[in-house]
Amino acid sequence: KWVPNMPRFPGCEDLANQTEREKCANERLNAYLQSNIQYPEEAARLGIEGTAKIRFVVERDGTVSNETIVRDPGGGLGEEALRVVRSMRHRGIRWSPSGRHGRKSVAVQFIIPIEFRL
Repeated sequence: KWVPNMPRFPGCEDLANQTEREKCANERLNAYLQSNIQYPEEAARLGIEGTAKIRFVVERDGTVSNETIVRDPGGGLGEEALRVVRSMRHRGIRWSPSGRHGRKSVAVQFIIPIEFRL
């Protein structure tokens, strides 16, 4: 389902313009993923590259839950992508929750691609 105000990765709430907040949140999410990814030894040894996709839910309170692998290129890449997405929950990172026309927030499902390149 679509909501007019999608959840955003935290850290950009002070920006006045919604477009700027969304761009900033996407940049911060990408920076978080990049700084926490550890290329699996098996994948590096075998020269495996690819894009893992992880599905998760941003709950009404901004927490992350129900993380699952949707696409796994092998060599431990899917498991590593899952570990990094789960780390948001374990570190207590709370997204800015969604909203529908000023009403209470709703849980929203995401699928994010995480690219692995040697």
